[in-house]
Amino acid sequence: MMTESTQEMKIHVSQSADHPSRLPSFLSEALFNHAADGFVLMDAQRSIIYMNPAAIELTGYSNGCGVHCGLLFQCHSDTDAALHQERCFGKHALLTEKPLDTEMNLVTKSGETVTVAVTYSHIPAQDGNNYLLMSIRNISDRKRLDKERRQKDALHYTLQERERLARDLHDGVVQDIAYANMQMKVLLEEIASGKPADPSLLLRLSKVLDESYLELRQALYDLTFRVKEDLPSYVRNYLQEYEARNGLQVHFEMTGKPVELDADISSQLAKLLQEALANIRKHAKADRVSVTLSYLPGAQTIRLIISDNGRGFDVQAQVQSGHYGMQTMRERCRLLGGSLAVESSLGNGTSLHIEVPSV
Repeated sequence: MMTESTQEMKIHVSQSADHPSRLPSFLSEALFNHAADGFVLMDAQRSIIYMNPAAIELTGYSNGCGVHCGLLFQCHSDTDAALHQERCFGKHALLTEKPLDTEMNLVTKSGETVTVAVTYSHIPAQDGNNYLLMSIRNISDRKRLDKERRQKDALHYTLQERERLARDLHDGVVQDIAYANMQMKVLLEEIASGKPADPSLLLRLSKVLDESYLELRQALYDLTFRVKEDLPSYVRNYLQEYEARNGLQVHFEMTGKPVELDADISSQLAKLLQEALANIRKHAKADRVSVTLSYLPGAQTIRLIISDNGRGFDVQAQVQSGHYGMQTMRERCRLLGGSLAVESSLGNGTSLHIEVPSV
């Protein structure tokens, strides 16, 4: 008989010659009752048959027995189709009979959203049935601290970017404008003395000023850029403009269910996309580009893959040379708590794999 405060487990785990040791019966209840992690035991249909005290405290549910895990933990919608979809992590662990680690947002009985680390384990029992053990640990504080650290790193990176921009403007635009100003004064003096203006010099000055104007516009754009719409819409619109402007064939695919992102994450991902596409336009000599934006279910991760069919390059040589553009992209990923992997070789195109946490 199970009550809300105590639930007995009468499931005997199968033993084999490779695992002859047995847990003393007097320890089995104490093991789960005093464990720091929450443990939820389910049958093959993922209906809950046991929750230890830590799981009860974490979820706020005093008795979830007989309830499907997808309804109790609200990691699926409440439709039967969603509860039995192939992307259910518990179902995957049962089918493969292999443990599966992931992270997900758990909505407690009180409505609070808690980030938890989850391990699903397949449990074969002596009664001939298969069971699923779900261990859960609250990692909200760790995630919060990680986010605060990334925000501090992002501020430091922003200051570094501004210093770099100031140096670039001083060494580039400021020098060009100073040159143009000096030459204009010479022209004015010549015109005042009755000499005709040199057309070639006027054309040269016009070109210098045009380039300075474009560089200043780009600098202002970089300083103030923010994604003001959802990320998939931004990516789709940007790729359409990129395709029309550069004459490349661009394919876009999105997988998974989009989640609302912090503005900094969306903006940094957008900048990574811009930088990758700019490199393709300048260096790849490609005519086809593929972009895939994936929201990985339960893993709280966003994956952005940007591939081209261009001439490719030697990745190791780029790393050793400390290529500035690639360093900037890696730094952006690092500040987001993510990673950047580059796959390329001469004559075989390039593929960038970017993964960052969505929280």
